Amino acid sequence: MSSRSVIHDLTNGRFRDGNTTNLNDMIGGFIRNSLSQSELEGEANLRIFAGGRWMCSGKTVALFDLNKVTFELMRRFDFQVADPVHAWRVADYLMPYVSEMMVCITEDTSM
Repeated sequence: MSSRSVIHDLTNGRFRDGNTTNLNDMIGGFIRNSLSQSELEGEANLRIFAGGRWMCSGKTVALFDLNKVTFELMRRFDFQVADPVHAWRVADYLMPYVSEMMVCITEDTSM
């Protein structure tokens, strides 16, 4: 394992030490080349469930429940951004962190 540390600049695809390296080559077997970019981005959001032999045994049930709850909330309630001009604040750490997202939730009476 190399002791040098590099920081990837997403704007020009270069590392700070000047080398151009494809991230897929750097990560190796962890990225499946058969997936599209959107599928890879979607999988990045599910890393909390881990993978391989350490994968969460309740992943399927948790995803099923999340889909059901989200569907029921969207079906029964109306969600509107409270302040459309300043909808939320986003900070980028390892993953995007959204804060100060204020919404008005009202019961949907059209049903």
